[in-house]
Amino acid sequence: MFVFLMCRTLMEKSAVGRLMLLVTVSKDDIQIHYGIHSKQNFSISMETAGHISIGIWTHMALQIHNTSVSLFLNGQEDDGTALDTQTLAGPVDDISSEGALWIGSSSNGSNQFIGRMQDFRFYPKTLTNREIEEVYTGQFPHLHTQSTCRCPASHPKVHPLVERYCIPNAANDTTHNKVLRLNQDAHPLHYINDNDIGTTWISSIFPTLELLDKGITITIDLENGQYQVHSHQ
Repeated sequence: MFVFLMCRTLMEKSAVGRLMLLVTVSKDDIQIHYGIHSKQNFSISMETAGHISIGIWTHMALQIHNTSVSLFLNGQEDDGTALDTQTLAGPVDDISSEGALWIGSSSNGSNQFIGRMQDFRFYPKTLTNREIEEVYTGQFPHLHTQSTCRCPASHPKVHPLVERYCIPNAANDTTHNKVLRLNQDAHPLHYINDNDIGTTWISSIFPTLELLDKGITITIDLENGQYQVHSHQ
């Protein structure tokens, strides 16, 4: 997105007599006007001062899931979250159903976008924070343990302190509203030095006591980080 002037229409999706979603942008804020199933329309504003400059390309992503909407400008923030997250009055009316889509102007042709747009995309599912970062940079952010395992759309942010958990964008680090990014029965090797006292690593499971009684041999290749062994049983 390459912005030249003041508040202009990025896109509008609407049907006859019914607004579904209208997004306008300026160097000061992004406004989202939306309709819900009750046929009521609402609006929210997200401040962008200092993040959008006239004449400079800006990557913008809107992440909408249920009643949560998050704004990303040039990928995720340094702490892995969105620039702003707000709560909608209700789920946005189904924009995949009937109606027409206008890009760069409103449905009546007014308030046209003056600038340049490239790679305008809709996704069939809500992208998580790391997936938005991948779209922006071309690289999927790496995590210490099972990096390819992704957060669900309802909890799109990797917990900054305990990365096996995912949390909502608007939640603080101490929230109890968290879900596991990895299966609860997973015990991968990377748990051995993930700085998380709540994880355990299981090398293998012995199907019989006879095999266990024969003892085990542990070989540790110390090329994955630093280790401190306190005791073994």
